[in-house]
Amino acid sequence: MEQAETIVFRQMRAGDIAAVQAIEAECFTNPWSIQAFADEMKNPQAVTFVAESGGRICAFINARIVLDEVYINNIAVTMAWRGRGIGFALLGEFERALPEFVTFITLEVRAGNMPAQGLYRKSGYTQVGIRREFYTEPPEDAFLMTKYMEKNKEGERS
Repeated sequence: MEQAETIVFRQMRAGDIAAVQAIEAECFTNPWSIQAFADEMKNPQAVTFVAESGGRICAFINARIVLDEVYINNIAVTMAWRGRGIGFALLGEFERALPEFVTFITLEVRAGNMPAQGLYRKSGYTQVGIRREFYTEPPEDAFLMTKYMEKNKEGERS
């Protein structure tokens, strides 16, 4: 990231839905609708964070918290912002904002999506399984990746 750029990480607001859905449509072959993101805002288990610069949304992450587990549905960075560390920073901010009781975070990633796999590995996720033919359009296996949340001696997450 250039030093002049200030990135703000925060929870998604209703006014962000169209921008988040536009990033979703840019990045995924089977994108969620505007209504799907509006429904997520009403779901008490759902959380969506955005990265914003200059009043524009440049990335988002959507997940569900179920008991002590977190399931990441989508994380995406608009093409114009890729390669600047936004995805890594957003994932880190998201993880730090999770409740203390969370024990692990898990997600699926396309077997051929090497940049995303690299991001997850750099963030401490490991491959724990394969879901055969999980994706369509085009058909592809998914790697199941998980990060176990551990606390250090001071009680903070590491």
